[in-house]
Amino acid sequence: MSGVGKWALGIALAAAAATVAASATGRTSGAVLLGILALLAAGVAGYDVIYEWLGRRRPGR
Repeated sequence: MSGVGKWALGIALAAAAATVAASATGRTSGAVLLGILALLAAGVAGYDVIYEWLGRRRPGR
């Protein structure tokens, strides 16, 4: 996993925790926005993992 993927994973975990906290305190709009941010960051981290894995599996690279 590259540095970008690690940052994205950290942001995703922090945003997910903030989403739970915002939802528990009744801040629905904040929870929705943070949830979307968490999903986007998790998608970037997942893409990075797959990209790195495929790069290492290809012979000749």
